[in-house]
Amino acid sequence: MSDSDFWGLSARDFVRLMNRYEVKIDRNNYNTALIISAIYNTVRDPKKKSKPYEPKDFLPKPKQDLLKQAEMLTELYDGEDSRKAVD
Repeated sequence: MSDSDFWGLSARDFVRLMNRYEVKIDRNNYNTALIISAIYNTVRDPKKKSKPYEPKDFLPKPKQDLLKQAEMLTELYDGEDSRKAVD
C-alpha cells in the first residue's frame, strides 16, 4: 500500500485494515505456540507434568506474568531458582 493510499483511507477502512492485521498476528502467534508446545511435549516428563502442553499455554497474554513463565521454564529444565535462599 502506498503512502497516498494509506492516507486516503477512511476511518472505517483503517479499522478494517487494523482488524485484518490483528488476525494475521494472532494466527502467527498461534502457529508459533503450536510449534513450541510440540517441542516442549517431546521433553516433558509425564511424572512431573501429566497433562501435555497446549498452544494456549504459550500464547501471549495481556500483561503476561513473565516471572511465572520463567518459573515454569526453570522447572521444566530442572534448573535452579537462584532467588531461593539456601538453608
